[in-house]
Amino acid sequence: MSKFKVSITVPKAMGKSSKITLSEPDTVINIVKKNNEISLLDRIISNEVEFNRFVLVYLDGKRVKDANTLINNDSSEIEIIVPMAGG
Repeated sequence: MSKFKVSITVPKAMGKSSKITLSEPDTVINIVKKNNEISLLDRIISNEVEFNRFVLVYLDGKRVKDANTLINNDSSEIEIIVPMAGG
């Protein structure tokens, strides 16, 4: 049985980044929902099935627009970017 290692990176001002190991493939949105604080999820997820339209989510350096993208690589990185207002 394969193990899938996933690193989840979030802005330091919003929460803690984490590293997890999965026993089976899972979707990006499920991994994010299971491994982040509720206050952070409120800003990332607009409803139970999609990301907020202002949040940028990257999987291994490529933009993810479909929250149900399946992670099945041995090692993956999810990066979450939340643009801040102002400049």
